[in-house]
Amino acid sequence: MAIRVLLCDDNADTVDSLAMLLDADGHDTHVCYSGLACIEKARHWQPHLVLVDIGLPDVSGHVVAREIRQMPVGRDVVLVAFTGRDDTEEARAAAGSGFNAHMTKGADPILLVELAARMRNAKP
Repeated sequence: MAIRVLLCDDNADTVDSLAMLLDADGHDTHVCYSGLACIEKARHWQPHLVLVDIGLPDVSGHVVAREIRQMPVGRDVVLVAFTGRDDTEEARAAAGSGFNAHMTKGADPILLVELAARMRNAKP
């Protein structure tokens, strides 16, 4: 079973590449390039997994996470912070904003594909 994966980053090359990987693995993906677009898409599309860049130009990824957590879908969605910083402080801030996990840009993108696959296999 495919899961709905919402990807949000203002770097189109990065997020489009991740979407292609997830599409190839059979998932239904949607890409947003701004935080406000991501919040709106999550409200209507109800994704299972959302990957959000922390350093977005309009609102921070922390705001996006808090807004999504306030939605009906927010209780069950898996939120992954996507950042250029690989440090404990950033991971702690992400957790405080409602993220389930923290992924550093430049990490092996297969980790995200594997997470999506585990979620697909866990769905009834």
